[in-house]
Amino acid sequence: MDKIFEKPGDQVKTSEVLENDLVAEEKLSNPENSGEKISVQSQVENEQQNLRREQAGEANQNRRPVVKTASQKREEAIDRILADGLGDIFVKLEPQKQQEFRLEGERTVRKINELLEKGKLTLGHLAELIRKWLSIIPGVNRFFLEQDAKIKADKIMEINKES
Repeated sequence: MDKIFEKPGDQVKTSEVLENDLVAEEKLSNPENSGEKISVQSQVENEQQNLRREQAGEANQNRRPVVKTASQKREEAIDRILADGLGDIFVKLEPQKQQEFRLEGERTVRKINELLEKGKLTLGHLAELIRKWLSIIPGVNRFFLEQDAKIKADKIMEINKES
């Protein structure tokens, strides 16, 4: 467990809480440091405020934007195409099948992207990769599988022509 929740919506890392508690206990148990009680409490409150700001997106203003490569953008587009229309089917799968379907889908996206980069992807090979991935769905209609694989393959080939 690497996070705990103090209130709904508040997330604080366990290590930060433990460290702050240890510092606070040390200062509170040592009578010489009794004047530092307030500073420890304000430090904890400041850290909690910073976490809330980060969650609200205020702290993101100082961060540099992440620049995606053409390959990463293409991979995301391929993923969107493959996932299109399968949300209801995915939700109905058992958790183990969901995991298998998701992992195989990610592998398929990477494989398609690699083949597109090399320029060695044909429509037939692309449809076969998608068909193999979709066949993980139990009880899927063979005609649906063929039709969906061809539609998705055509859309992915359009992405390839655009880039």
